[in-house]
Amino acid sequence: MTSRKQISDKPNFWIELGSKNKMALLNNAHVDARWLQGFDRQSTEEMDFHVSSTETVKANMMKVTGYFMISRHHDLGVNMIKLPFKNERGYLLIVLTDDLKPANYISENALKIWTGRTYTREYITLYFPKFELSSALDLIPTLRKMGIVNLFSKADLSGISEEIDNVSMMYQKIQININEQGVSANNSSIAVDNAIIKQSDNKEEPKVFRVDHPFVFGILYDDLSLIFGHIFRL
Repeated sequence: MTSRKQISDKPNFWIELGSKNKMALLNNAHVDARWLQGFDRQSTEEMDFHVSSTETVKANMMKVTGYFMISRHHDLGVNMIKLPFKNERGYLLIVLTDDLKPANYISENALKIWTGRTYTREYITLYFPKFELSSALDLIPTLRKMGIVNLFSKADLSGISEEIDNVSMMYQKIQININEQGVSANNSSIAVDNAIIKQSDNKEEPKVFRVDHPFVFGILYDDLSLIFGHIFRL
């Protein structure tokens, strides 16, 4: 987008600002990362994804065999695997429970547990569903809990405008597309090249890591958490 009108019109796809809102802050950047070892599209096939013990849906399940860093937390009953991006500084983290109960919490302590574990390099056949998701998050309640209060009631914003004394809306828009080539996500900035698709000539029998029920995923860069989310159904 180059024109001022195109830029100003863009937020209207997300939210109607309304006449009562004097200032709205919207966050939208971009992640475009390719797998270090890409999935072969010809290996993608429709398989079952177990939403619950009583509900199953069909998902386009990708497949790749190779060496990945994995870990297990026996007390929590979860398995973790890292899918590195081509630049090798970023990766997608998958957290999968043993049963159909999702790892349905994301907290600072949980992130430290998942990222701080000891990971070992193992020969794995990974089944992982393609998915897309989109959400808009109202950041004001979270920021209020962090102690940022005046900005949303009465603040000195004279450096921006003499007529505005508070921010009435603050949203973060997230759009994620995960497929055979990699991750495309509107939220933070990574840019790398195309994925490398290669088949390992290892003769040993690979372990199977099958992501066929609710899971937690995270996009990290130099172990900095950019995005974390839950997938309950596809």
